Amino acid sequence: MCASYGIISLIPDVRLPGESMRTENGAGKRRSKGVAVVAAIILVAALVALIGYYFLRIPQIRQRISSPPRPETPPATSSSSSGSEQSMPYMGTDTVTKLPTIVPGNYDWSKGVRKVATLKGHANSIQSVAFSPDGRYALTGSWDYTAKLWSVPSGVIVKTLTGHKDCITSVTFSPDGRYALTGSWDDTAKQWSVPDGAYVKTLNLSGCVTDAKFSPDGRYILCGNGRDMTSKEFVLPPEGHVATLFECVS
Repeated sequence: MCASYGIISLIPDVRLPGESMRTENGAGKRRSKGVAVVAAIILVAALVALIGYYFLRIPQIRQRISSPPRPETPPATSSSSSGSEQSMPYMGTDTVTKLPTIVPGNYDWSKGVRKVATLKGHANSIQSVAFSPDGRYALTGSWDYTAKLWSVPSGVIVKTLTGHKDCITSVTFSPDGRYALTGSWDDTAKQWSVPDGAYVKTLNLSGCVTDAKFSPDGRYILCGNGRDMTSKEFVLPPEGHVATLFECVS
């Protein structure tokens, strides 16, 4: 028994060539799988971290989008500012000085409207209205044969323009704001100085004046003529339905 055991123990551990190759291939596959698993874990962890970061940032991004950046607060003005300046609330508790400067097209009417004044004084229907180019005055023309010049925004009457013998159908200002122009059914257009309302001249036409305007450079006046509104019959003016162009001669 002992001899046979000794003989058997002395026999070397001999493996077949195919068995050794299979063992090495199996170890290599296990190592490859381990590397792939580790890489997958790292990739998943990176994706989870990235998603978590963006979820944490979403509220801040939404807040920035919904709330526009607050403009910088202008420097405070000294107490020696002129009396024409008006102080108004600015974005909460701060205050800034607002100068009475008119900026055309800088008003958003979709945000709301409030009534400032009611212009009372005419005795009949108001047919035409206009603003002076600088926005300081308003002009109204009425069937009571008068036009009125008003202060804006107070709505106080500055001057009543009298002289027409029939309804006033058109009012406007010259481009420089120095003159007012009124058209009437009395076949005339009259020119007035602003703001004193002094009479300047009368333009005589062949029919009632339905509209009158200055050219953009103030050199011309264009008047639209219509039928005789004082007659119950449809009476055409001598020249028919025409528009008459006048030029300023200086």
